[in-house]
Amino acid sequence: MILPSDQLYKQSKLIKLGKNKVKQEYLAIIDWINFKYNVNVLNILLDYVIVAKEKLPRLYVVLEQSTDYNKFKKKPFIYDKVKQNKIKDHFLAFFDKEKIENSDSLFVVFGNFEKVYYEEINESITKKDLNRIAYEIDKENIWGISNMFDATTVFYYSDSYLAKIDKVNIKDRISEKLFSLLKKKDQFGYCAIEKILIYFDTKENFDNNYQSNWYYYYK
Repeated sequence: MILPSDQLYKQSKLIKLGKNKVKQEYLAIIDWINFKYNVNVLNILLDYVIVAKEKLPRLYVVLEQSTDYNKFKKKPFIYDKVKQNKIKDHFLAFFDKEKIENSDSLFVVFGNFEKVYYEEINESITKKDLNRIAYEIDKENIWGISNMFDATTVFYYSDSYLAKIDKVNIKDRISEKLFSLLKKKDQFGYCAIEKILIYFDTKENFDNNYQSNWYYYYK
C-alpha cells in the first residue's frame, strides 16, 4: 500500500469511514497486535506475491497512524524483524494454515494509512490554489508550486535569488496557507501544520538538470 490508488488503501479508507468491515477471521490477530504493541491496526490483508518465480503469502498489516507505523521500523525503510516474526508466528498459530499456500514462507509487511491519506489530500489541492499561493507570497519571483506525494516544492526562478530569501519565513507563510486548504479536505483530523513538508528549488535547476521534465524530477 503505497499510493492512494492502491486497492488496499481504498478498502482501508472505507473501513475508517465505517462503510466496510475487517474480515471476521482477522479480528483476533488485530486485537493481539493492538494489545501487544499499543497501536491501532486499521486493516489486515492476506495476499500473495511472486518472488523469484515463487508464490509467497504476505500478511499486510495496515496501521492507522504514522506514530503506530513507526513502531515497526528499525531504520528508515527497514522493518523490525523481531516484531515481524512475532506477528507471523502468532498469526500462523491461530489461523487455519490450510487456507494459506506455502504457509512456512509467510512474511509480514506494514502499511501507513495516515501517510497515504495525506498524500491523497495533498495532491488534491488544485493548481489554481497553488498558483494563488505563489502569487500572494512572491508573484515576481516564484515560478510555481508543485505538490507531489506528501510534500510541496516551491520553485523560484533562479538559484541566486533562492539563496537570498528567508526560507523559514516563506515556509511558515506557505504552510499556513496550505493548512487552511488541507484541513477542509481532512475527514479524519490527521493534518497538522507542523507535519507539512515544504522544499525549495528553482526553475533553473529543473531546466538544467532534469530537462524540464516532471517525470525525471520526481523519479
